[in-house]
Amino acid sequence: MNKLFLSIFIFLSSLFYAQVGINTLTPSPASSLHVHAEVSSGNFRGFMPPRVTVAQRNLIPVTSADDGLMVYTTNAEGGRKCIQMYNNVSNSWENIQCFSSRIFYETMGNNAPLSTPFPTVTDYHLNGYFDNSTTHSFSGINVDVRSSTPYAGGSGLANIWISTTTSNKTFEITNIDLSSYTGPLILKMAIFKTTNNPCDLTIEYYDSLTSSYVDVSTTFSGNSAWYPVTLSSSIPNTITKIRIRKTLANANGYRIDDIEIIKP
Repeated sequence: MNKLFLSIFIFLSSLFYAQVGINTLTPSPASSLHVHAEVSSGNFRGFMPPRVTVAQRNLIPVTSADDGLMVYTTNAEGGRKCIQMYNNVSNSWENIQCFSSRIFYETMGNNAPLSTPFPTVTDYHLNGYFDNSTTHSFSGINVDVRSSTPYAGGSGLANIWISTTTSNKTFEITNIDLSSYTGPLILKMAIFKTTNNPCDLTIEYYDSLTSSYVDVSTTFSGNSAWYPVTLSSSIPNTITKIRIRKTLANANGYRIDDIEIIKP
């Protein structure tokens, strides 16, 4: 059946039966429009809703009869991308689902060893093993990079080990540039803690606008497990550094993995 005949068949079917099938000659009796995903043997396609900006969406001449009209808005509130539906009761576009964008992500890579000698952060960085080694700078004092006790929910095997035995331990990422994004942004990371004592890490970001560090430390308890932690939901786009410090030699040991900044 050629494409012209198929188009005519679908058109006539829609006239006589008030049903339309796309990529199918047998649309569901319960549907007015049935889109079949398989376009040919083993080849599948999706459904693309109309993509609009907020300004374009607002030009749609909706009335009460358009209740349920759907669009994909590419710059909704906070710069998010959202599937939206028109609600005639509130006379507004309401979010069905919005999507966040990950604008910085560091998994610590996959090249750290399981046993000694463990590389320093500087050596690991100079070998290009961090995900962002080519665009950011990494430094560490009294910390190293290991693949033991990996974060099962993460993307990379390696993690930063902050030991219990020495004081003044620091891990820092610099040369971060988020100026092309609008804030506020979300800062998250995964933390493994070896005791159930409260977390005594000092976690900060450097704000170039105020030329100061901002403390976003967490004090959660729990031990011998990884914890995905949201440190702040109000990070500005002027952040240029992330610094993690442990000043005391005590029973708490830590692993750090999957540092990410999200545009909500």
